[in-house]
Amino acid sequence: MVWGEKSVDTRTVTVHINRLRKKMEQSEGKQEYILTV
Repeated sequence: MVWGEKSVDTRTVTVHINRLRKKMEQSEGKQEYILTV
């Protein structure tokens, strides 16, 4: 597991992906994609 055995919130991965998407939207240049499964 990425965050170890304990997780405070079941939405941890969703929250981190959302933050990455927001940072990518702010950057200039070509559009990039995150593949989520």
